[in-house]
Amino acid sequence: LVNELNLLVAKIKSIEYNKSLLQRELITLDKKVSGYINEFLVFRKRFMDQYDAVDEKSKEQNRPFFEGVKKELSLMESDFTKHTIDFNRYGLGIMVDAVLNKIVKVNLIVDTGASVIVISKEIAKRLGLDFTNKETSTILVTLADGSKVKAYPTILESVKVGDVEVKNVRTAVLQNSQATEEDGLLGMSFLEKFIIKIDAKSNKLILEEFNP
Repeated sequence: LVNELNLLVAKIKSIEYNKSLLQRELITLDKKVSGYINEFLVFRKRFMDQYDAVDEKSKEQNRPFFEGVKKELSLMESDFTKHTIDFNRYGLGIMVDAVLNKIVKVNLIVDTGASVIVISKEIAKRLGLDFTNKETSTILVTLADGSKVKAYPTILESVKVGDVEVKNVRTAVLQNSQATEEDGLLGMSFLEKFIIKIDAKSNKLILEEFNP
């Protein structure tokens, strides 16, 4: 029994260590991507400032060069998109408006600790999802307060937050209608598509897409 306990403790420490490593790698990657975007924006501004300062004769003489650079800048700019979304405070967390399957409006708590989107049983009914007569296997999901509850796995055809839409999103429907007071959680099955930043002063959730 002692050996089993020691093995379990060692396993937990290993998981925590790996999690810590992944978090550090994520921070490093985020800095690199943000650095690339900032450097690109600075270069684009400098080029356009210099282009505007050139006289028309020089522009005409060097038109192929200028047009070529402007075209490349346009292609590079399409590599990333920045979305800014208003949020409301929810205790120590934040909440955003979302539309599920293009028909149901909900309020979701942003939770990077949730691996998938989580919705209440009531929201599932409004979406036409019914698990009462199905022998569907359940999964355990972690709520914003850290508690674990049973839920039914499903796929939402569309999840839209602000002007950002992600399709075919992994989702969990809470088995117990009393498991959460809110509509649900905006988890990583949606958020993993973006670089996530929060502007606490202006209550803005910033989602950056990077697709080089």
